[in-house]
Amino acid sequence: MTIQPIFSAGLAIYELQNINNLELANYIENNFSNLKDKVKKDITKNKIFKSLNKKVESKMNEYFHSIYSKRYAIKIKSGWTNIGSDKYTTMPHIHSNNFISAVYYPKTEDGEIMFFNPMLGLLANQAAKMIDQYNPYNTEYISVPARTGHLVVFNAMLQHSVRCSDDSKRISIAYNGTAYEKI
Repeated sequence: MTIQPIFSAGLAIYELQNINNLELANYIENNFSNLKDKVKKDITKNKIFKSLNKKVESKMNEYFHSIYSKRYAIKIKSGWTNIGSDKYTTMPHIHSNNFISAVYYPKTEDGEIMFFNPMLGLLANQAAKMIDQYNPYNTEYISVPARTGHLVVFNAMLQHSVRCSDDSKRISIAYNGTAYEKI
């Protein structure tokens, strides 16, 4: 007998090179100190984020093309920063009206991003004592540690949340991307 995985959700983790993380972290700490700043300042048009945005969009496309089609491309639609344990990122959420999302960590000392199994209904009758070892068929979530210099790319409809300490030095930059047909 062979068990075949079905209905999978992909996740990609990239270690980005040649990004000045210290400069980005300092800029974010000095310019995005509250929710109002996060909402009104568009990092997709800010020169300090230009190199990072270009690399993120490239990796979003790499991810998309490996799963879907090269006839389409991903364009960054929006981007914002998060500092510490922002209550809006720590609650489970999705990024509605987007196709691909990503998060980059220019500075982090702790924390993780948790992705929840979209097929939770299949797990409704299982009890922890039934599981010898967690695997893609029986786990409720996958946890990815936040690491400085890492970019995590995922389907925007995959429910996720962040777990970190209240005094966390975690700084992240989140992105949403949309798909469009190349001409």
